[in-house]
Amino acid sequence: MVKPNQTYTAILSAAHQLFLNQGYYNTSIADIAQVCNLSKASLYHHIINKEALLCDIIKRAHDQLNTNVFTPILTLKEDTQTALLHLCDLLNKSCNKNTAFLLMRLHVELKTASNPPVQLLEKYFNDWEMLLEKIFSEQVSAAAQRDQIDNTLSLLHGAITFSVVRSDVKNLDHAKSFICRLAS
Repeated sequence: MVKPNQTYTAILSAAHQLFLNQGYYNTSIADIAQVCNLSKASLYHHIINKEALLCDIIKRAHDQLNTNVFTPILTLKEDTQTALLHLCDLLNKSCNKNTAFLLMRLHVELKTASNPPVQLLEKYFNDWEMLLEKIFSEQVSAAAQRDQIDNTLSLLHGAITFSVVRSDVKNLDHAKSFICRLAS
């Protein structure tokens, strides 16, 4: 017999993949139940509702990126270019890249909503800004730093998107040179 926490983990995994591939609004509870080989009623035994499931996925994805990307970069005592190169390398790992892409996709899809998932996504993007503020902190004036942060975020998120959509790791590799030019 499958334990309840294993079932919930399977539900999270299925919903994560469906939201990544189809988006939040194009994924129904029935879709998630079907992937998990559960009835909708059985699925609701494990979740409160679709939004609560989404919040849990966002929290877990954010935690994964905090552990695998943000924390290692924040603990580095390297120059700006080395930190940016390391950041690109960490993001280029498939699990990190797909997770970051999921959060970006959800943010675009839900941007007009005002609800707990959007608040969680805003926290994720605030963490990105804090990370880049730390990387660029000693290099330039506050005004120039803002431009560098915005440009770096745009380059990274664009490269992540193309890398996932095209299934091509070279996009983040190409972005490295542009990002390092921003730092010089």
